[in-house]
Amino acid sequence: NLFIGTYKETDGSNGILDFGKPFTARPTKLRGHYKYTTAPIAYVSSGYEHLKEKPDTCAIYVALGDWPEPVEIRTNPSNLAVFNKNDSHVIAYAEFYSGETTTEYKSFELTLDYRDTGRIPTYLILVCSASKFGDYFVGGPGSILYVDDFSFEYDYVITTTSLGANKRTFLRDVPIPLVMIIGVLFELYLNPVRKRCP
Repeated sequence: NLFIGTYKETDGSNGILDFGKPFTARPTKLRGHYKYTTAPIAYVSSGYEHLKEKPDTCAIYVALGDWPEPVEIRTNPSNLAVFNKNDSHVIAYAEFYSGETTTEYKSFELTLDYRDTGRIPTYLILVCSASKFGDYFVGGPGSILYVDDFSFEYDYVITTTSLGANKRTFLRDVPIPLVMIIGVLFELYLNPVRKRCP
């Protein structure tokens, strides 16, 4: 299991993790490559017995949120705390799953679904797992996930209405602060400020 964050401490034979690193940009897509070997699920916990012997599934997900601090994850079943994509702090989210073995690297592209474009992220969470339900001690021994060449894409469309026409500008691979500046300058170009004489 790969994740952005830190391993805090060990709780018995379980772990306590902090998911997330400070991040304030607003990308639109996550691109990367993966290679996956699936295996029959041999280990299941209560409530997941129906998955036994079925092919394991890998998972890659990314989330942007306005959490006040990293998200604490606990793997001990007695006080289990896993990431919740429906958490009210989540601003944008995207996920990818595959249960098929790939012998060569394949590309993937995740489009972030923004639930609120008026909020600014404080943390980025990115997780890659060879077993989708590994948080619940469900998985197949022999499942292996390789990932490489991750990158964010910033693909914005700024629409302004002026002079009776819609002007659309497409911006690729530009951080959000620069997009905001370009948007303001573009609007000023279309609607110059006229000072009023006393």
